[in-house]
Amino acid sequence: MMAIVKVGQIKKSLDKAIKYITKPGKTQDGWLVSASWLMPFADQLKEPKTMADAMNWDNKRSIAGIRSNTTLARHVIQSFDPDDPLTPGMAHSIGIQFAHQLSQEGDYKYVIATHVDRAHLHNHIILCNTNSRTHYKMRLDKTTLMKRWTPISDKLCQEYGLALSPRHNQEEKHAAPTRWLRGADYYASLKGEGQKQRVRDMIDRACTDAHTFIEFKQALRDYQVECSIRGTHLTYTDLTTGRKYRDGRLGVAYDERSVMVKLNHQALKHISVNQRLIDYEDPETMRIIIPHTHGDKRITIPKSMTTRAGKTVRVYFGQDGQIPVSDRAGQGAGKLSMMDLFGVFGAPAETWRDLTHLAERPGREEKPIVADSPRQAAWMRHQQQITDQIARQAKAITLINQAGGGDAGKAAATITRQLMRADDALTGLMIARQDLIGRLAARDDQDDQSQAQLDGLDKQLDTLSQAITTLDEQLRTLSQAARDQRRETSQERKTTGPRR
Repeated sequence: MMAIVKVGQIKKSLDKAIKYITKPGKTQDGWLVSASWLMPFADQLKEPKTMADAMNWDNKRSIAGIRSNTTLARHVIQSFDPDDPLTPGMAHSIGIQFAHQLSQEGDYKYVIATHVDRAHLHNHIILCNTNSRTHYKMRLDKTTLMKRWTPISDKLCQEYGLALSPRHNQEEKHAAPTRWLRGADYYASLKGEGQKQRVRDMIDRACTDAHTFIEFKQALRDYQVECSIRGTHLTYTDLTTGRKYRDGRLGVAYDERSVMVKLNHQALKHISVNQRLIDYEDPETMRIIIPHTHGDKRITIPKSMTTRAGKTVRVYFGQDGQIPVSDRAGQGAGKLSMMDLFGVFGAPAETWRDLTHLAERPGREEKPIVADSPRQAAWMRHQQQITDQIARQAKAITLINQAGGGDAGKAAATITRQLMRADDALTGLMIARQDLIGRLAARDDQDDQSQAQLDGLDKQLDTLSQAITTLDEQLRTLSQAARDQRRETSQERKTTGPRR
């Protein structure tokens, strides 16, 4: 199959990026490393900082020079199918020709390294973002990858006798590969495998790249995944396939609160605020009036700790922090704890803790009714409801006996406490996992050791997510049983009339 092409940006530590792609253990002791401005096997090919300095010399000569957010280089990855009849030398040759055309025949300096340490061969190309001749910056748009760069790679692959990949038979809107999808994973996804995991990977990568929710959405869009807020949920759209995933389908580690935890590397709580309480906002901060203070008290928070859905703003805080309060004149007026804020704004309705919220959303699937007449269908539907109710009540009784010793209130409290402990454990696990992903992205750790640690954390995360799902279902069962019981009591009162 033809190669899959992905592209990212490098805005800092260019020398570290070059050091990673040129590692001897990945490139047959450096034999599969080339640079556009150096002779083959030159000593400088073993000096990442020297090569990075050469690229940054061009960046400094651009009109804008190098600033804090300047894109220094583009990181292009060209991944080949594991089943391709390619040798490392052939893959490197394809990569050199590919990089030569991307760089306008070398006007943009590039370093290319072919990696042989995975099941599939793949080229890493670091392309300087400044033209060494004109000193203009490279300009890319959302069509560059699919309309310009991928066809170049495809043509070169065809010349080497590689077969056409299935993505070329898909509609264009479904054809674009994601930036950071590992080649082997992409070829698996062509067979319908691992698509949800791919979206999870993109979310984790975007959390590593960003510091605020807005930056997270922008970074995720660069990875060909779109994120939108709908009510209390996030919806992720995989732009490569057009498929949508609600956060719950991806797991508890990918809802809005979990994303904010990953971005801030700390346990967080949140309050929901109507936009009418926003007294002032600028690009960096937001000032919110505290209810029941006659407009005299306010809190000022950084926008990086907020998300917005329609007229509602959700504000996140470290759960142990103290929030400064000011008066109308902007003078300090003490501090509030999270519990104080919950007292005036209300506590968040956590999906697995708020029994009322759960009772309103039983999540029961309707079974299809096959009948000869509308009257028969209505009767069968009534019988089905009775059967479902009996089944729920039987399950609830079992839970009440097991978790509460026969007391429904104790059972609900026990399960809720278990969920809270699981939630705390999940938060700590996500922070540790995101920190490790960040180190992997920076290439500060040895790959094998870090990957083993990440695999271990992923297993713990899966186990904990399954436990939370089970406890969540148990709490739903108790809530629905209580709701059924209240309905029955109400109907009995209507039938018998008021007591005399």
